[in-house]
Amino acid sequence: MNSLKKLILILITAVITVSAHAQDSYILCEDTCTHIHGIDLSHYQGKVFWETVGDNTKMQYVYLKATEGGDRIDDKYEQNIELAHRYGLKVGSYHFFRPKSELKKQLENFKTQCRPGDQDLIPMIDVESTGGLSTVQFCDSLMRFLEMVEEAYRQKPLIYTGRNFYNKHLQRKIDDYPLMVAMYANEPPVLADDRDYLIWQYTAKGRINGINTYVDKSMLERPFRSPHHSLSTAALVGGGKVPLPGEISLAHNGVLFLDEFPEFKKDALEALRQPIEDKEVTITRAAGRVTYPSAFMMVCAMNPCRCGYYGSRSGKCTCKPADIKLYLSRISGPMLDRIDIQVEMPELNFNELSDEMPAETSAEIRVRVEGARELSRERFKAAGIENWSRRSNALMGTDELREFCSLDDEGRRVMENVFSRTNLSARAYDRILRVARTLADLEAVEQDKHVSEDMIGGRIKKRHLTEAAQMRALDRKYW
Repeated sequence: MNSLKKLILILITAVITVSAHAQDSYILCEDTCTHIHGIDLSHYQGKVFWETVGDNTKMQYVYLKATEGGDRIDDKYEQNIELAHRYGLKVGSYHFFRPKSELKKQLENFKTQCRPGDQDLIPMIDVESTGGLSTVQFCDSLMRFLEMVEEAYRQKPLIYTGRNFYNKHLQRKIDDYPLMVAMYANEPPVLADDRDYLIWQYTAKGRINGINTYVDKSMLERPFRSPHHSLSTAALVGGGKVPLPGEISLAHNGVLFLDEFPEFKKDALEALRQPIEDKEVTITRAAGRVTYPSAFMMVCAMNPCRCGYYGSRSGKCTCKPADIKLYLSRISGPMLDRIDIQVEMPELNFNELSDEMPAETSAEIRVRVEGARELSRERFKAAGIENWSRRSNALMGTDELREFCSLDDEGRRVMENVFSRTNLSARAYDRILRVARTLADLEAVEQDKHVSEDMIGGRIKKRHLTEAAQMRALDRKYW
């Protein structure tokens, strides 16, 4: 099970309709929202031009039909899964469940196609028909099959079904399983038992370049996880007798917010170090070895001491120097080294709190950020980087840093000075370059100067390096 990966993402509401007017809404949402959009396909879509599909930066995942019943195999599956992987989509496979077919044969049929090493997403079971059975008989058959799938893949499969079918036959029957709900209406579905679901399939008549027929489209929200500092190491990074994903995997492709950062158990914080670097976490137990994705953005907040007033202009701090040192030492140097941006937020005085001058809105900031990300994608594409549409500055490797973050003589002097004064590690040096590259891109967007000195986004300058280095100053002040 080394390469078995699981993608867990959280769905929240969005206004979508299926009228001609709403089709424009889908397109607008796909172009401007923060949702993660995906598609599901079978042989019904015919020939798929996967390179074109892969260039669509909003379609990030695809579920492919693998099997149906005890003996049917989708004749496009092998080709589709190979090409979908090649052109950068996250891939999962699904089985169309036939309640009257022999369950063991259905499982064996699915296992021949849905091989764990080929999957990025959890296996999905398509449940749309009772096969003429009563609800009780149907649910008994389904639950036995789900348990067999869970045992075979060592994880709970995702259940796909329509809202009406769920309300009639499945409510409160499959609460332990993640759910993908299909409903083509002007609002996200609300299920009869008010349970949550992960993915909403919002149209069966979607259009996408590279596919000549209608295609099912779905969407989910990037997750935001904010665990309490009292949670265990296993709850944070994953674990258990049968290894289950922790908060870092539940935050995959989203944000992990750790408030009161030093209050987390020290071993839990140290266990974050490798997943932050590798973007995945491997859990080994007697029952097997499982790798879960963990490409999250970690955001932390903390006080400088237990009372919260160390360094305050008010002078209210009551902590002893030894207590302050002990409190801060809960955050290790290697962990600090992995935090790209470290910003101190001093308390506000009355005039600052009562200031009614309008600040820049999140929507305005987002336009600038999206512009910078688009510049980085254009740069990766022009350089022939694989999976360019899903890359970002934060994911640049050594070769890309050399190509896109080359420094002039002035820049080298700045970095040499920073390196010698602060004893930077090699990891911190690379992270400063990535932040500086992003600052240069943001500046290019603001100045509407997308190409400068033969570089998309312009060259990194002294000002970008200085600002990026200043964003790593807390460890020198407090540690």
